[in-house]
Amino acid sequence: MELDLNTRGPEAGGMLESFWAPARKQGDIVVELVPAENVRPGQRVLVTFGLPLPQGSLTSEGLCSLRADIAGQEVPLHVDAMAMWRSLTQGDTPWVRIARIQLEVAFEQPYPSRLQMRLAWGGGQQGQRRPGLVDPSTAWHLVDSDTFPAALGVYEPDVYALLPVDIGCDGVLKMQRMAPAVPMREEQDDAADILACAFDGDYSCYDHAMKNFCYPLLNRDDPRVSPQNRWNYANVDGKAGPSDKHDWMYDRAAAMFQAYGRTGFFFFLREAVRICSFYRLKIMEDGFFEYMPGDERNQLAESMVYTAWLTGAPHMLDKLPRMVQASVSRRITRWRPDNPFWTERHAGLILLTNLMAYEALGGEGQRLRCVDMVQDLLRHQDGWDGLLPQGRVDGGLYHYGLQHDPAEFNLQSSLASSPWMSVLVFDSMLRAFALSGSRAIAAFLSRFGHYFVAASKTDAWHRYLAYTDEKGELLPLTYPDYLMRADGASERRENTEHDINVCCALAWADYFTRLLTGGPGEGYLDCAERLYYTYKISTRHWTHPDNPERGLPAFHMSPWRRYGWQYRTSMALSWLMAQLGGKGGHAPDGAGCLPAALEPLAEDAVAPVVQDVFTSEVPFRLFGRRMAANIQPAQGLNPAWQSAVFPGTAGIRAHNRLCFTTDFYAPEPPHQPIGLWNMRPTDRLELAIKVEGTLPPEGGLLRVCFNGDGYAQAPGVRLHVPEAGRWQRYWIDLAPMRPRLDGCLSMLDILPEGAMGQGSALHVAGIRIVRPGYAR
Repeated sequence: MELDLNTRGPEAGGMLESFWAPARKQGDIVVELVPAENVRPGQRVLVTFGLPLPQGSLTSEGLCSLRADIAGQEVPLHVDAMAMWRSLTQGDTPWVRIARIQLEVAFEQPYPSRLQMRLAWGGGQQGQRRPGLVDPSTAWHLVDSDTFPAALGVYEPDVYALLPVDIGCDGVLKMQRMAPAVPMREEQDDAADILACAFDGDYSCYDHAMKNFCYPLLNRDDPRVSPQNRWNYANVDGKAGPSDKHDWMYDRAAAMFQAYGRTGFFFFLREAVRICSFYRLKIMEDGFFEYMPGDERNQLAESMVYTAWLTGAPHMLDKLPRMVQASVSRRITRWRPDNPFWTERHAGLILLTNLMAYEALGGEGQRLRCVDMVQDLLRHQDGWDGLLPQGRVDGGLYHYGLQHDPAEFNLQSSLASSPWMSVLVFDSMLRAFALSGSRAIAAFLSRFGHYFVAASKTDAWHRYLAYTDEKGELLPLTYPDYLMRADGASERRENTEHDINVCCALAWADYFTRLLTGGPGEGYLDCAERLYYTYKISTRHWTHPDNPERGLPAFHMSPWRRYGWQYRTSMALSWLMAQLGGKGGHAPDGAGCLPAALEPLAEDAVAPVVQDVFTSEVPFRLFGRRMAANIQPAQGLNPAWQSAVFPGTAGIRAHNRLCFTTDFYAPEPPHQPIGLWNMRPTDRLELAIKVEGTLPPEGGLLRVCFNGDGYAQAPGVRLHVPEAGRWQRYWIDLAPMRPRLDGCLSMLDILPEGAMGQGSALHVAGIRIVRPGYAR
C-alpha cells in the first residue's frame, strides 16, 4: 500500500515536509574534482563518480541530457544508470537513482588542488559522449598512508568527485532527508574552543561533535596522542591492538558518508572509501568478516553500497551476495518464544543487509525476502498472535532473557527489550518505508514512540561527574534504559551513551505520528529534547583539552564503535527538529547548565593499607566475561564478599591483567546502583588483595587503573604487596582521580608491575564503593 506523505500536520506549526526529497528534473551544479597524491600535473586521468537523484528526476532515456564543462569547455561524458529506484511493493521503477558519470581530465596543480566542473541535466541539450564505459577500477591506486600502509592492499580512486551539500542532503543514499551542517571548518577544532561554546537553541553541538570525534577514529588526532592510544583498526601488526574486533560494528563508514553529504568535506568521503576498501578485502568466502567469523553483527553492507555508488565502481559490490547468504543463515528476524536466540540488534542489521542488496542488485527473490522480514517485525510488534502478553508497553519488540545475552539480563525468564538495539530495527524499517510507502510500516514507526518515552527515565545515576549542583551533587538527566521489561520497569538501568540515537528515533516517531494522526505523539518531542540535552552533556564529558599532554585524544571516543551507533542512525536530527519545532534540547527540570572543564590530573598516589572495617558501603556486582577466572567466595573475609582468582601460568607479568567490567542492576528504592561510571570525587574504593606464589624480597607492586575502552590505562595508583599468602586491604581516594574518572572509566584494571613469579595467582576480593552518608 502506498502512503502519500505530502500531508499537513496541524500541530507541527504548518506544513511538514515530505519524507522524500522533491524530484530534480533539471539541475545545474558545480562538482569539485580532487586528485590523489599519485596524480601528476598534466596527466590525463580517468574520473568516475555517481550522481544521486531523487525519485522522479530522470529516466534512463533522460540521462542523455547530462552535460559537463570545465572552464567553459564541454567535456565528453559516458553516462549510464548504475542503480534504479526500486520498490518493495512494485519492483523496479523507471527512475534512475544513481547516474554514473565518467570522463577524463588533466590537473594543472597536484593534490590538494581542486578542479571545478559544471554539471547540468534536464535542459534537452545532449552533450558530447564518450564511446563506452572503462572499468573504473583501472583508475584506482594502492594506498600507502600511516593508517593503511601499502602492505594492506587497500585501493582508492585516483580522483574523487565532491558533490554539493544540497545533493548530499536529498536522502538518496541513506533515504532520510538531512539538513546541511552548520558552517564550520573541515579541520579538527581546538577542544578548549568547543568547551567554550554554549550550543544553546540549536543542534550545532551535534554537527561539531560529528566532525571532531571522527578524527581520533582515523588516527588523525593531535600528534601527541601516544601510539598505544590510537586505534589499530586496520590490524596492521596482526594483532587486535588496544581495541578489539567489536569496534568494527555499527558501520562508522556509513555515518561518515552521511557526514560527507551534510558537509561536503573531503576527508569524510575519502576515509569512508578507504575503510570500505579494506573491509571488502576481509570478507571471507562464507560472507562473514574475518575479524568476527560467524557473526552477523559485523556486516557493513550499507557503506559498501554507498562506496560503489559514489565512486561508480561495481567491484565494491562483488561480495555483497555472499554477505546476504551469511545474513540469512539464521532466520533472526522471525521471533518465537522457543527461539534459542533473538535480539533487535541482529534483526535490524540483517534486514539492513538484505535491503541494501535489493537496492543495489535488485531481483524478485531478494525483494520477497525483504518483504518477508518486514512482515516478521510487524507481526512481532503486534504480539505474534497472542504469544506476547497483554498489558505490555506498546511499540517494543520483547523477547526473553534467555534469548538475549545472559550476562545482560537480571531475570532471564523476563520479557524485555533493548531501546538502543531497537533503534537498529527502527533505522532499517525506516529504509523499508522509503522503499514502499507502506502505511503499516509508518504505523510501526509511530508506535515505537510510546516505547521510547517509557524507556527514557530521569535520574542522577549517570556518569557525568561534572554535571552537579552547587553542593557537588549530580543533577538528574534523562537517558534510556539499557533493557526495559514489558511492563515498563527497568531490567537494566545503565547510561551507555545511547541518548542521541534514541533521540532521533523518537523524533522520527513523532514525525510519523503527526502525519498519520494530524497531531504530535504524547510527550515525544519533550522527551527527545531532554535526550538531546543529555547528549550535549555527554559531548562535553568526552572533550578534554589537556588529554594530548597525557597521550590521549582530546575528543575521547570510548568505545571506538560508539561513533557508528551514535551517528549512523541520527544524521536526520536537525532536519526532523525543524519540522517538529525543536528548541535545541532542555534539561529535565528546565534548568541546569553545561558543566565546565575539569581540573588537571593530580600526581600518582600510593593507596595505604588499612585495617578498619567500613560500615557505610555500597556493594556492586562483578561478572566474569572479561576475567581470567571465576568469581568465588573469599576465604578469611566477610562471607558476603566475593573474590576472583587470576592464575599466572607464566608468572604474573605486566601484560597479564585482571580486568573487572561493571554489571549493575537497579535494586528497589531507596537503594540505587553505583557503578564505576558514576563514582563521585568524595567516594572511596576499598578492595582486598592476596597474592599466592613467589614475590620479590621487597614485596610486589600492583597498579590499579581506571581504563577506557580502546585506550591505555590511566596512571592510577600503586599498591605495595608486602608478602604472599596474606590478605591486604587497601582504600583508594578517588578525588585525585576525578579527571580520569570523568574521561575513561569503563573498567577497573589491576596490573602487576614486573614479574611476580612462575605460577603466581592474584586474588582480588571485597571491592566496595564507600560513599559518605550512604544508608543501606
